[in-house]
Amino acid sequence: MKVVGSTCALKSKVGGEIGLSDQSLAISKCKIPLLDEQMNVFLQDMNSCYSKLKELVPTLPTNKKASKVEILQHVIDYIWDLQVELDEPEKSRQQHSVPRTPLTTLNAELASISVE
Repeated sequence: MKVVGSTCALKSKVGGEIGLSDQSLAISKCKIPLLDEQMNVFLQDMNSCYSKLKELVPTLPTNKKASKVEILQHVIDYIWDLQVELDEPEKSRQQHSVPRTPLTTLNAELASISVE
């Protein structure tokens, strides 16, 4: 039987079997064109989803590039705010309840603490 496509040897050159981390490294060095193509398509699709989220969420700053984590934090905050509005429309208009701190603010504070 003939092997079609890329192959990798998972045996060590020196003496037989290799450890799990060596095996993982050997597997990661294997290039399988179909999987590379599928991964590229997947990453392009994910990047387009992040771009769409940036368009839809009004709280994202437009003057700076946001990381994927920041985008997700703003999305979570925005969904939370919408949910509060749906659950208690009168309260959110009156603003008597204590507002919660957005994730982006909390993470900025944590980042400044860890830098110090």
